[in-house]
Amino acid sequence: MQGRTFGDFLLKERLGGGGGGEVYRAEQLALGREAVIKVMRDDAGASAADRFLREARLASQLDHPFAAHVYGFGAENDGVLWIAMELVRGASLESMLSSGPIPIARFVPFFERLCEVMHAAHEQNIVHRDIKPANVMVMNRAGRLLPKLLDLGIARRCFMYPMRMPTPGVQTFCAWQRLCIESLRSKPQRPTNPGARHADPQKEARPQHFKTS
Repeated sequence: MQGRTFGDFLLKERLGGGGGGEVYRAEQLALGREAVIKVMRDDAGASAADRFLREARLASQLDHPFAAHVYGFGAENDGVLWIAMELVRGASLESMLSSGPIPIARFVPFFERLCEVMHAAHEQNIVHRDIKPANVMVMNRAGRLLPKLLDLGIARRCFMYPMRMPTPGVQTFCAWQRLCIESLRSKPQRPTNPGARHADPQKEARPQHFKTS
């Protein structure tokens, strides 16, 4: 792949690979700037191609200073797919943490900035699904640690609906609470006391009526 041109980008040395793709350092010839090209391998399969295309679309739509910018995307005549992205200068959060903990006074502002880009993604209905230190680059700018969110390879678009405000006096449940309740209802729990009877969730769920004198 080295020396090959994709669009306006000339591939240089290979930086790494994995997940059906290879990553190369590249140069955008017209502008003379460095970039990173992610190339999907020929043997990745149809599902990987769909995932690669989804990554390109979602990454290009996530416009935020703390997300890696997409410069271009293309499909070659021989079927090779590629994404051109910003070359982030820094170290991964994973490598930084391997050298020891980051002082809390520096990490808290960094983490707040990482939350900003995640919030921006969620506002655009983009769920990253693979947040980990290896997918977060750390840039040192004027003494500040700034994050760059990378790798939307398994990201999905998820349309979330606003929750209604709860009615005063009426108990509401979050989605995970409902999931837990339904899971318990679908599988009777073994009583710790052998002589105890199983509770009937449906009976307990019925409203109880009481007379007042």
